Amino acid sequence: MSHDPSVALFYEAASDWLTRQQDSEHWTAQDKIAFEHWLQQDPRHQQAYEAISQTWTMFDQVKRPASPVSKASSKATAVPAPRPKTTWRDRLGLHWRPVVGGALSFCATLGIATWYWYQHSPQYTQHVETAQAEQRDITLPDGSVVSLNQNSTLEVEYSPHERSLELLQGEAFFKVAPQGDHRFVVKSANTQVRVIGTAFNVRLAPSRVYVSVREGVVSVNSTGDRENHSTTLKAGDALRISTDTGLQKPSPSTPDRAGAWQSGQLIFKRTPLYEVIDELQGYMTQPIELVGTQIRSYPVSGFANTQHPADFLDALAQLLPVQVENLGAQGYRISAK
Repeated sequence: MSHDPSVALFYEAASDWLTRQQDSEHWTAQDKIAFEHWLQQDPRHQQAYEAISQTWTMFDQVKRPASPVSKASSKATAVPAPRPKTTWRDRLGLHWRPVVGGALSFCATLGIATWYWYQHSPQYTQHVETAQAEQRDITLPDGSVVSLNQNSTLEVEYSPHERSLELLQGEAFFKVAPQGDHRFVVKSANTQVRVIGTAFNVRLAPSRVYVSVREGVVSVNSTGDRENHSTTLKAGDALRISTDTGLQKPSPSTPDRAGAWQSGQLIFKRTPLYEVIDELQGYMTQPIELVGTQIRSYPVSGFANTQHPADFLDALAQLLPVQVENLGAQGYRISAK
């Protein structure tokens, strides 16, 4: 979840403005203009000020303790009782400004804590897993639909300000229902995909995250050891992200390739061979080994059946200058001819 530390500053500033307004002797026309300007700078300023004002009103309505009455000595001369002080601050024998400042600080702290608790308390959570050869569709409370591929794990958490999902393993296709500015965020390894309404696919491989877009626009952010990376993708775009460095590189794609696995096929259009192997590996129990760096980037075009991925491996030798060895239980080895 993301946190906005500026909100705490809004409450502190609102507390200061309210304290200054209590001092009518020193509240000037210039102060009023500056205050109105502050309110207009950000709608959250108005919200913070209203919250502080409401909390202060409730605080001011609390019954105050009566001032202690001193018993006069029997030998003392009787004198008229002093006139009762008119405000509870006077009865406490304290100067009003420190009291107001302290109370408003308390109100600000209470308001910030309440805001933080509300914004970050999940309203809906779900944990979803799929087994080998199992695919599953889930409909979320906002109408968004997630299609989970085999051997995948997804965590869902909706809070008042964010729809957050984390792909811990495998692959998923997301059809996002627009919901105003209530953003939809998918996290996987070191990558975050942020959208309002769109359709896109995310696949987590051992050392890479793949993001491809069928509809709409998404923002992809990734973190690495030294720097952060950000890319905007539109329909037909795809990206591969290193889980070690966060480095992002575009990948050849088309809109129909994103989530094509839902129809039981994989679509490759000038896709680098190592990406093809990454994707096929998810449908096979035997390991696939690429031998030699020169063949890794060979472009591959074709269709693979997710039920029979080995058939596509056997056909690679007809598409590329490579040889494919079936080693039985030890898997497949692909090398240059």
